[in-house]
Amino acid sequence: MLADCKEKLSYHDYLLLDDDHRYELIGGTLSMSPAPSINHQVISKRLFIRLNRFVEDNDLGMVLYAPVDVVFSNEDVVEPDILFVSRLNSHIMQDSGVFGSPDLIVEILSASSQYRDLHQKRLMYQRYRVRDYWIVDPANRCIEVLVLSDNSKFVSHCRDNQIVRSRELMGLEVDIDDIFRDVR
Repeated sequence: MLADCKEKLSYHDYLLLDDDHRYELIGGTLSMSPAPSINHQVISKRLFIRLNRFVEDNDLGMVLYAPVDVVFSNEDVVEPDILFVSRLNSHIMQDSGVFGSPDLIVEILSASSQYRDLHQKRLMYQRYRVRDYWIVDPANRCIEVLVLSDNSKFVSHCRDNQIVRSRELMGLEVDIDDIFRDVR
């Protein structure tokens, strides 16, 4: 089975996986993700609803949630928890996935994904010029917004303790307490 393979894999190899698990390909290395926790799903649902409502109300593009493939290259294929593609970049969306850099990506940390999300994906998203990267940390009940600077490096975007704002979705305000309400 390809999941046990130690050699670098390609997008074509990735497409051959058919065992209903969630996989990502980072630098040609395949990794499997277990099913998300209930808390993860509650947070994801709340964020998706708020982002999607704002995007649809303002006709800005499309918000999608996992699982959907984001294909950056032949060796870099990920399934972010939530992503936004602006109308201007809608050409990167195909029926089988997103082929290019979404305008905004949201990853919700879990014990199994923390290293990948904070290090590997952060560097990958920066390299492929994702403009906003939100890192949601349920354990610390916070959302860090990383914004791609003019020199193609992520910098932490200013926010107060309660409201998260996005450079890509100007006018959107997300109340942190509301997102983490009743989350254990």
